[in-house]
Amino acid sequence: MKQCHICGTANSNNASFCASCGSALGGDSYESVTYPAYSGNSTLTSEEREVIEGMKRNFRREKKSFKIISIIGIVCLSIYACFVLLFAVLFILAGNLGTWSTSSSLNLANLSSVDPGTAGTYVVSLAMIIYCIVYLVMLLPGFIVGLVAAKKIDYYLTTIDNDIEPSRKRATAVGMIVFSAIFNNIAMIFVILNFVYARRNAKVIESIINKQHLQNPHLG
Repeated sequence: MKQCHICGTANSNNASFCASCGSALGGDSYESVTYPAYSGNSTLTSEEREVIEGMKRNFRREKKSFKIISIIGIVCLSIYACFVLLFAVLFILAGNLGTWSTSSSLNLANLSSVDPGTAGTYVVSLAMIIYCIVYLVMLLPGFIVGLVAAKKIDYYLTTIDNDIEPSRKRATAVGMIVFSAIFNNIAMIFVILNFVYARRNAKVIESIINKQHLQNPHLG
């Protein structure tokens, strides 16, 4: 019997390749079969490669949802802010400002010298601007964080072929579900799908980690 030096599987004496991992079983020196798409993981089985591709798909979906929703949110907030500011200015100009001198600045000190209608117009406009600013302060950071989260996913997509462990930790992090529930409910759907996928394939992922660490000892 020929024993595979990669996974330890016993193969028949006539076998040229391991039935489990596909590694070459030749003489004293072994060479692994090379898959172009997985140059760093040439000993992975088809199931293991499919798990990696599945995690990649889930990460790409997360990235798209974080990025698209964040961009839409920022654009909508910008349009909203412009309309509020424009409406506030028009509201002031449309009021009875006859009692205001052209050299006077519009500040709260002037309110005692104008009629109640004019003062009310100014106060309402000021309240609209303050409300807009508060609204932006509350929502804009969330959309910016979403863009940062989308950018961070690029790291997992580029390292998963050679080191799946960081991607596994990220996909199975409960805190990420809470994070997406706060900042992006649509992205949360794909975060949960990735979480379930990684949990369901935990044994396969563990096998991938062991093989990657065997090929690249510095990962351990």
